[in-house]
Amino acid sequence: MKGLLIKDCLLLKNIRKVFLFMILSACFCSLAMQDKNFIGGYLMVFFGTVCLSSISYDEMDQGNLTIFSFPIERKAYVQEKYVYGLLLLLSALLLSTLFLLPWFSWKSIASNMIMFGIGLLFLAVSLPFQLKYGHEKGRLVMLLVLMILAGGLVVIDMNGSLKQWLETSSLVLDALIYFGFVVFAYIISLRISISIMEKKEF
Repeated sequence: MKGLLIKDCLLLKNIRKVFLFMILSACFCSLAMQDKNFIGGYLMVFFGTVCLSSISYDEMDQGNLTIFSFPIERKAYVQEKYVYGLLLLLSALLLSTLFLLPWFSWKSIASNMIMFGIGLLFLAVSLPFQLKYGHEKGRLVMLLVLMILAGGLVVIDMNGSLKQWLETSSLVLDALIYFGFVVFAYIISLRISISIMEKKEF
């Protein structure tokens, strides 16, 4: 798994300028919209997409045949993608939290953590489809997932439920329930992806 992680991290060097541009764009949009929490969702989606793109890179020019010609188990390959996605989202969480420090409030931090959980759910749904159907069909599923998540957040925000929840709920208990569900979904997704990969033919 370590070798696969190094491979994917080295791929990031090829898009480092894009990374920098997207991070600066997220900061600018948050300031321009006067919505400091915007950066959290923006970076979670972008970093999650980077994780999915690594699968596309592996599939290019029958790259998977080369990868699995080495002593690499399919289970380890899938596990690496989930670890890689988690590390990317943690990086997005760190960057967005650092951005929010000048306007520090527990509500903004809580909102940022919610975006982190949504990023994990985004990967939990998208990774199995990406592994099973490849880049083209996987991208359609990714867009559908994004639309559903964005639509759900809009509906919640229109009702003021998110703001009210952040102000009145027992954050410790709710956070445990929320992240318990997210972790459970991520683990189930991992098991599904392993099953998909072990049955896949190249």
